[in-house]
Parts: sequence; C-alpha cells; structure tokens
Amino acid sequence: MRLHRFYSENVLPAEGEIFRVENFELCHQWRKVFRYNVGSQVIMFDGNGFEALCQIEDFDHAAASLRVGQRRPNRNRPSREVHIFQSLIKKDNLEWIFQKGTELGVSHFHPFISDRSQKKSFNIERASKIVREASEQSGRAVPPNISEVLTMEEALKLTFPAVMTALHGSGDRFSKFLETLANCAIGVFIGPEGGWSDRELAGFEKHHIPLLSLGHQTLRAETAAVAVSTLLLL
Repeated sequence: MRLHRFYSENVLPAEGEIFRVENFELCHQWRKVFRYNVGSQVIMFDGNGFEALCQIEDFDHAAASLRVGQRRPNRNRPSREVHIFQSLIKKDNLEWIFQKGTELGVSHFHPFISDRSQKKSFNIERASKIVREASEQSGRAVPPNISEVLTMEEALKLTFPAVMTALHGSGDRFSKFLETLANCAIGVFIGPEGGWSDRELAGFEKHHIPLLSLGHQTLRAETAAVAVSTLLLL
C-alpha cells in the first residue's frame, strides 16, 4: 500500500522518539479521508532534507502522537534554483502557478505589483498551504519559499539570483538563451494579463535584464510560468 507524505512544521526528532502533531485540519484529513487510526503509518518530512516513516501512537480529533521510525535523506531537489517573479494576477490563476511551479521544482516565488496588475495583494497563508500540499504530493524534499508582495522597483533591485530575465513577445527565443546558461540560479519576470508598460520595459533595460520570448503565441501569465519552469527544470 502506498504511504502518503505530509509536511511537519516542527523538526523531526531522532529515530524512536515520539512527537506531537497538533493540527486540526490535518488530523481531520487523516481520520475522515485516509481512515487512519492508531498503528497507521505515514511519511513525514520537515523541509530539512530528511523524511521519516512514522507510526501513529495516539490519535484524537485535533492532535496525534507519532513515533519516528526509519529516517532517510530525500535527494529530490530541483536541478537548478529558479525564481519566478510573478506579477499579481487573478487569485485562481496565481494559485495555479504556485501549485504547478512547486510540482515542477521552482525554488522561490516573488509576487510583485506591476503597473497593470489587477490585484494588489494575495493570501500568503493560503499560498503557503498550496505549496506545502504540492510538495507533499510531488515528493519534494524542501517546499519553495514565497516572499511578501514586492513593488516592481524592489524586485528590480534584488541582487539574487545573478541571472535575471523577463518574458516579452519581442525578445529573443528563450530556448536559445537557455543554451548559453550554466546550471546556475535564474530569475524570470512574468507580466500581468495586459503586458508590460513602457516604464517597466525601460526598467528592464536600465538593469540589463534581457527580454526573452517563448514563441509567437500570446500566452496567459499562468501558462508562461509553467512553460518557462518546464524549460528550466525538466
């Protein structure tokens, strides 16, 4: 029987030790969806590169006690460090980027407000839950990081990653640019539904950020995010 993976907000203790999971939503899922009970086994990971086979020792509606069994390193890490700088877009589409980007191996999400953004904020707690669940499902060792909302100016001034690009229909082909890259960290700016303003294009030029294209088709923001993540990570 396949064992399911779950994220632990606390660092996992040593083999043989017992730790508490106090999470009503998770315990409800275990009891009502997976039908777990005392003696059931799960795989827990804490984002530090290890995971452990654990057995439920005690269980109620809001908490559970788990005994740590065999610990093992999880080497399921992205092939490179990818930073997605995503202009804020509609809630469902942004959450889709968080989910699919996590599955593909994006390391960092940097939401920012562009001149044509229709939204000015997002729910970071919900976004964190989405990437945590996507990490559980996809087998990732470490969930991606999500930053607070940045302004365009703040995003352009970041000194990491060293290689930064921006998607634009008039740019050079992204696949051609990818051939010149070593296996280094890279950041990609992805615009809103209305595209970049002249001011933003001037900002990219000022900061020596090249414009790259994914082809002649006009892609939705969420499609572009998944496409560029796939090119960089798979």
